[in-house]
Amino acid sequence: MVATTDMMFSETVDHRGVFAAVRTVDGGRWLGRVARRFGGVVLVLAALGLWLQPGAAFDQDVMLFKLALSAFMGLAGFALIRSGRPERTVEVEVDLERDVLRLVRPAATPLSRPVLVHRCAFSNLGAVDVVSHMVRMWDRNGQLLAEVPLADPETRYALLCALSAHGKI
Repeated sequence: MVATTDMMFSETVDHRGVFAAVRTVDGGRWLGRVARRFGGVVLVLAALGLWLQPGAAFDQDVMLFKLALSAFMGLAGFALIRSGRPERTVEVEVDLERDVLRLVRPAATPLSRPVLVHRCAFSNLGAVDVVSHMVRMWDRNGQLLAEVPLADPETRYALLCALSAHGKI
């Protein structure tokens, strides 16, 4: 999934930075999140079903065991459901003045600060592929760092000139 900001389509283009979201290449993370959520729902329903099963004995030791087991399963289930939420997207920041590519996770709350996930100079990049209006940047290990859409021709030209100055295109 690739998203762009309003800055890329504005009338006045500032060539100091280009922002976009990192594209997810495979569905492994999505499948893992669905599995965790499903497991969490199963645990919560099992904790409730423990109290609804017919013919349950009301002895003190059995009730205490059921209470502890249902509390554990309920907490574990809610933790799995919460961990199955999608992560905040990572934004790509291309700084053409410093010739740096930064991957930044935006702030979770208005009071928190953005988190720098990865920083790579243009000279340290691996392969760079340009396909139509899309620039894909890879690290030296062959891992996809960013896929940046470029709608504005001036911004595209400035980025391609900066990458060609470092011998990446």
